[in-house]
Amino acid sequence: MDIQDIKSQFQLLSFMVVKLEFNNTFLIYDERKPGKKQIDVAYKICHTDVIEEKNKRIGALDLIINVSSKIDEQEYTLKAIIRGFFDAPDEMSEDTFTQMLRINGCTALYSIGRGIISSISSQTFSFGNVVLPMVNFVRFHELEEQQSNDSPSQA
Repeated sequence: MDIQDIKSQFQLLSFMVVKLEFNNTFLIYDERKPGKKQIDVAYKICHTDVIEEKNKRIGALDLIINVSSKIDEQEYTLKAIIRGFFDAPDEMSEDTFTQMLRINGCTALYSIGRGIISSISSQTFSFGNVVLPMVNFVRFHELEEQQSNDSPSQA
């Protein structure tokens, strides 16, 4: 199938690693060993705007990934912030563009983050690496909305 027939109006233009912190005491890392492991993900829409002369809507999104593991007396922590730059035609509504950033933008940046974290961790351990699981960002935002609805509003 010709990609032009299915190409999304919402596009990732580029990305950059804003922050990468890694602390490690593992020599060999085995994901299958029992221990305390945690992966957290969050996001922040940094900027949205319309560039009228180019008929484009643009946005910047940060995806924050925190990974930690403690097995026996060994531990590692990793924090990565990946910033993506996106665009879409300016006729896309601001609400739709923001929703696309939240779902598609997070999904795109998380996939990039998976590769970065796998690569960095494989170079940090003498053997082994961290492979982030795939996630469902539609479900992520459903839970996020549910939590904000369940939380008492602050005055």
